[in-house]
Amino acid sequence: MTSNTSIPTFLKRFLALSTPERRQYTKKYFQKLQQLQEHRISDADDPHSPFSIVTALSQTSERKNRYTDIIPFDANRVILNAKAYDYINASHIVPPFGIRRSYIATQGPLENTAKDFWLMTIEQKTSVIVCLTPEQEVRRGKCWQYWPTMDRMPHIWYEIDPEAKVEIQCEDEEYLEEADTEISRFAVTVNRDAQVLDESTISHLKFLGWQDHSALDTASHILGLVRTTNELRVNNEDAPVIVHCSAGCGRTGTFCVVDSGLELLKMIGEGLIEDDGRDFIFELVDSFRQQRVTMVQTGEQYYFCYLALLDALGVHEEI
Repeated sequence: MTSNTSIPTFLKRFLALSTPERRQYTKKYFQKLQQLQEHRISDADDPHSPFSIVTALSQTSERKNRYTDIIPFDANRVILNAKAYDYINASHIVPPFGIRRSYIATQGPLENTAKDFWLMTIEQKTSVIVCLTPEQEVRRGKCWQYWPTMDRMPHIWYEIDPEAKVEIQCEDEEYLEEADTEISRFAVTVNRDAQVLDESTISHLKFLGWQDHSALDTASHILGLVRTTNELRVNNEDAPVIVHCSAGCGRTGTFCVVDSGLELLKMIGEGLIEDDGRDFIFELVDSFRQQRVTMVQTGEQYYFCYLALLDALGVHEEI
């Protein structure tokens, strides 16, 4: 177990509480996060509000939203450059405190938005996609299978416009036990009139066994996923990691908080962020919710974020 001297003040305070007290603490602050969000989005249909969602609510955009209540703010929505209509249900997410991470939080693509998803991936120069949902849960569609597989369809393509298409070739697949994740590597090519305009290699990490609206039973696999994600992005650190579940908020937000939280712990240790006693989990979630609604969707997911960071520090508490 890591000595308490290496644990930030807010986690020391959390550790000093009994389990019922921890539950009460996180419940209290999660409710505060909910209240802050409700206040922010109360005038979201006002185009002059910093939290306006006017574009996402337009008639043209509505058919591209998987859910009507999880949609991007106008201020930081991802804008497609090569489309006549530039909307996709996706949000740029930048952590506070200068944390060295960037994400795009997005919904699990629909059949009619799969090509937009790949266009976004190419335009944002992303090299890692983190998928946190199965295609179906309890016989309900959660994500269209927008990616190829070695066994059933090793190659797929999507038209970007009448003259250009994206081709995705599955080159390799493996299962990583320590992260409970299926990793696929794709060769992605953009062609127009038989000419190659763009080529890239993209890693797709499909995390297994995380049910919608739930927290995980153990932190080890999510920590393994975070580790693997950052190993794969090491040669492309300036590009955002695309993260999605079904709606692009609950599991997506939890992943982003754990990943950013781990980097934050490292930066505190390096003296780059002052350990001034503030609750950095609360600050991270609130910041992310100012960039996309309902990031970290449930109280259980919020509680899990604390235990995941403690687990990474070698303090293994019961989830």
